[in-house]
Amino acid sequence: MNATANFQAAIEREIVWKNDEFKTFCRELVERALASDEPHFTTDIVPDEVRGSGNGIAGSAAHILKIASVIEHVGHEHGGKFFPEKVISTREGRNAAHLCVYRLTSASIAREFLRRHGRTSPAPLQTEFFPPARPAFA
Repeated sequence: MNATANFQAAIEREIVWKNDEFKTFCRELVERALASDEPHFTTDIVPDEVRGSGNGIAGSAAHILKIASVIEHVGHEHGGKFFPEKVISTREGRNAAHLCVYRLTSASIAREFLRRHGRTSPAPLQTEFFPPARPAFA
């Protein structure tokens, strides 16, 4: 199994076992990026109390949001190859982990993501990945 397949398998396990935490992290990341005055961000903008119990949720959430074209890497191209910008994490206990830098693809896409996947009261059984949502920003 290659690295991409291993990462995809890890994401699928997190969705199955940490669905609510995963959804919360995705929403928080997009909400905070949209509300920020800074054009670029890392997953560090989501505070520890919202991150849930598991490791790897940040990377998996960023990966899924990139696939959905809600966020994109910041970086530069050199010699026909893209190099993502990275910064050192400022969170305590991260031992200077290197984080990718992202930006929203557009504010309207971010708002639509939040409209569709905004906070709702928990339902006893959710049949879809993200529940129907109310508009996050009026």
